[in-house]
Amino acid sequence: MDKPKPVCQRKGDCCRSFPGWFGPGEVEKAAQHLGMEVDDFARKYLIIDGIEVEGHGWVDVFAPVRLNKHGLPAFPLLSRVDVFYRYFEGPCIFFKENGCILYPCHPIECRHYFCGQPEEENLSHQEIARMWIDGNA
Repeated sequence: MDKPKPVCQRKGDCCRSFPGWFGPGEVEKAAQHLGMEVDDFARKYLIIDGIEVEGHGWVDVFAPVRLNKHGLPAFPLLSRVDVFYRYFEGPCIFFKENGCILYPCHPIECRHYFCGQPEEENLSHQEIARMWIDGNA
């Protein structure tokens, strides 16, 4: 018997700590959802994160910036962050009033991450980076 697919409980636990990575083509959809130009959207909300992928080197990906304790971007917007960024906890910039303002088009990692399941069953950063290499989400 197949195990039922987990469903997000929309408690915001993930959003309060670890913003998810965007897949290819998703930044454009998110910008459109907010009625913004892609460049303006990126400069207002995103950082560049990434990961080493065997055979491809470092792969850059877009991710929402985390906010600091004052509610301001914790890192310069559209800057490249290092691997230590993932250890910093702070809410996603899109998490407002206990919900995601991008929910209809939130990042692929957010759509496929379920806090109640083992980590190895969630979409990994390696898998998302490979989507950027292949050019599709």
